[in-house]
Amino acid sequence: MLHSFLSSCQSRRWPALLLGVLLGLPPLANAACTRLVASGNPEYPPFLWQDPKNDSKLIGANAELMQLVAREIGIPIEVRYVGPWGRV
Repeated sequence: MLHSFLSSCQSRRWPALLLGVLLGLPPLANAACTRLVASGNPEYPPFLWQDPKNDSKLIGANAELMQLVAREIGIPIEVRYVGPWGRV
């Protein structure tokens, strides 16, 4: 009898716990966007290629376009190489 009472109490706690977690998530979604990261295929000069001075940075016309967009929207955009094209 006591076991069935305890198990029914525990089964009622899960929905309450789940509801509490879900209600706590929306404020996290309102955090301000402070930067964007963009990447692409670095094998298309003059549009996009790896910077010879910094392998993790991409340069070219597309990277410059991203900087123009960044100025327009007021959020910095970091254009970087993150790995093979299939991974991007």
